[in-house]
Amino acid sequence: MTWDVGVGPSLFDIGGFVEDSRRTGVALSLVSRLSYPVNRQLIVEAAFTYVEDDAADRSLVPELGLQMAFPVKQWWPYVGVGGGFQQILEDGGGSNGTVHVVTGVRARPARHFGLRAEARGRVIVPSSGMADLTFGGGWTF
Repeated sequence: MTWDVGVGPSLFDIGGFVEDSRRTGVALSLVSRLSYPVNRQLIVEAAFTYVEDDAADRSLVPELGLQMAFPVKQWWPYVGVGGGFQQILEDGGGSNGTVHVVTGVRARPARHFGLRAEARGRVIVPSSGMADLTFGGGWTF
């Protein structure tokens, strides 16, 4: 895909979650994403986020989203929405639904390497919300 600027599988992103008012602090997150460009502007993305916060609580957040890109040369700014669930890995587990909005930019400095910077606001239903900032890169097709 010659028009594919940074859109494609991203092997990893690293970032931090800024948590809601019930739990203070910043949590480490590791993200694996798989993006599929339906056309030049519409992107479908599956994301799997692992989060471990200051209290050593761990969770996995798989999500599916739709993004609209606005390509300008090698830069691809985008906005999007999506949802999924949070699977709590501590204290007997449990799961909650998630809804998110996202904005960011992708770039492709080399033929098979893409970069991304992103801000995502997430509501965890029914009780809390969080924001996360991720930066990363990975192999693109």
